[in-house]
Parts: sequence; C-alpha cells; structure tokens
Amino acid sequence: MERGTTRARRLILPLALAACVVLPLCAYYKGHPVRIRYDVPLVAAAAALTGTAVALLPRRARGVVGLVIVALAAWQVPPFDAKAPVLVESQREAPNKIGRRAVTAYLESHWNGQPILMSMGSLGHYMHDLSASGFAVKDFLHEGNGEIWIYAARSRGRSSSGSRSRNAPKAAMRSTGKRSTIQTS
Repeated sequence: MERGTTRARRLILPLALAACVVLPLCAYYKGHPVRIRYDVPLVAAAAALTGTAVALLPRRARGVVGLVIVALAAWQVPPFDAKAPVLVESQREAPNKIGRRAVTAYLESHWNGQPILMSMGSLGHYMHDLSASGFAVKDFLHEGNGEIWIYAARSRGRSSSGSRSRNAPKAAMRSTGKRSTIQTS
C-alpha cells in the first residue's frame, strides 16, 4: 500500500504541469488568436512528463532513452535558432516602436491622471513599455475592467456631458487586424 502511495506522489507534479495544456486549448477553442508564447509552459510540461516516463523505465534503459530523446529534441528544434517562431513573434511589434515614441511623449507631457483607454489584448506590450515612463497597469482602462471598459469603449473619449474631452490625446493607438498602428485625429 505504501509503495502505491509513493508512486502516486511522484506523479502529482508532472500531471499538474500537464494540466497547463487545458488553458491554451480552451482559449484557442474559444477563438483566441494563436500566440506561440502562450504555449511555452507546455514545453515544461512535456519535459516533466518525458522525464517521468524515462524514470519509470528499467534503470539500464534510462540513459540510452534519455540520450535519444535529447538528440531528437535538438534535431527537431535546433537551439539558438534566430528564426525560432517565439523570437520572430516577439519582434513583430518592433517596427511600431518608432511611431509609439510620439504617443509616449504626448502621454508624458499631457496625462492628467485620468485612466488611459487602451486594449490590453492588442497593446499589452506597449503598456509594459510605458512602465519605463512611470505608468502602471492601474493607469489604464482595458478589457480586464469588464463593464467599465465596455462603457468607456462606447463613449470613446467623451466626457459625461457627451462632448469630446480636451484632455484626450490627439494620437491614439488602435488595432487593425494583426498590426497596431497610430491614428492621428
């Protein structure tokens, strides 16, 4: 009885790591755009499960099977590949950084402490970049704010009287398809 309990305890961590596959699969099933970075935790889960499977093999076979697995992994996905999909995806927004400097400069000089309406889904990386200028996530109104976001998105920079706010930035970020661009008004 004790042996079965010990074996079950050894499997808890790898199975918990394998459970992380549920979140990205559910997101993709619901129509969330596929992003390679969301699947990176699955690599850790796959490694843990593979290591667990190798550990369950007879002692004599473990070394050989381990070497074969490492060789297959290095052959399938060469390490230090400059064109690795996760690196290509991470550089997708690099050309837009120049245009965003104007928006950042405007926000730094004109921001009056009011929440900034910005989509975290398409511009979360820019929110992160703005932290270098002293902005925090709490300074933004985004989809995660639920009904407040919906109301603000419908109002689009209007004050409670319905007129356009004088403090609204002249350069606003907007998402068009897969690329984020700057729209000047």
